[in-house]
Amino acid sequence: PLFSATDASNNPQPITGGIAIAYDSTLKPWIYFGTGSYITNADVQLPNTKSIQTWYGIRDEGSTAISGRSVLKQRSIAFAGEFADKYVRAVDIQVPGDMTDAQGNDYKGWYLDLINPPYGTDQQLGERIVGTPVVRGERILVSSITPSLDPCNEGRGFLNEVGLFTGASGYENEPGYLDVNGNGYGDDTVTLANGKVAAISSVDLNIFMPTDAIVLAGGSDDLIVVGGSQGGTGTSPYRNSRSVGRISWHEMINN
Repeated sequence: PLFSATDASNNPQPITGGIAIAYDSTLKPWIYFGTGSYITNADVQLPNTKSIQTWYGIRDEGSTAISGRSVLKQRSIAFAGEFADKYVRAVDIQVPGDMTDAQGNDYKGWYLDLINPPYGTDQQLGERIVGTPVVRGERILVSSITPSLDPCNEGRGFLNEVGLFTGASGYENEPGYLDVNGNGYGDDTVTLANGKVAAISSVDLNIFMPTDAIVLAGGSDDLIVVGGSQGGTGTSPYRNSRSVGRISWHEMINN
């Protein structure tokens, strides 16, 4: 296989959702997917509710298999907390050159474990990805869910988005893509533990467990729409990241 998904302790991770594909500037295909399962009763029982699942973006180099996490860039959820009356998160920021390892080799992709800081057992809540990511320009979105053992609680989840080829929220102080507070994209940021300012990468839209995202195209902005596990819907304005315009041309000459 191209890649076998395992967690940090080398436990296999199930892949039950869909995949998305994008091409980088060298025309290499990248494959995006998340891990986790929400199919049987066992999926909401211990120890499955404590397993750490992951969002992956990996570069397909043809016949060369990807050996494991060590050749992928690790990204982390660097902030989790309240912002504009919503629970939000931020993935760590991108630093120039950080998609290259200490030996000067390009990472073959990235991964993001779905666990909030401070990354202890109390934060192992069974968050998982069982849907299909959505590519939007040079960004990628996916919904994640955290089921509940309580029959009166429908669980919760996040709408997540990061850079397509980096897995990061963006560069420090760079405007984000999610407009959480409704004031535009310049101030939807949080301060990380290291003092850096990062754009918000995830938002809980308070609709319990969200479905796959649908992106409605607009003129200057898009609108993300997701369904909720109790029948409601949630929306978020999204900064337009599409590539619009001519992408190729072909000349025909009639001799």
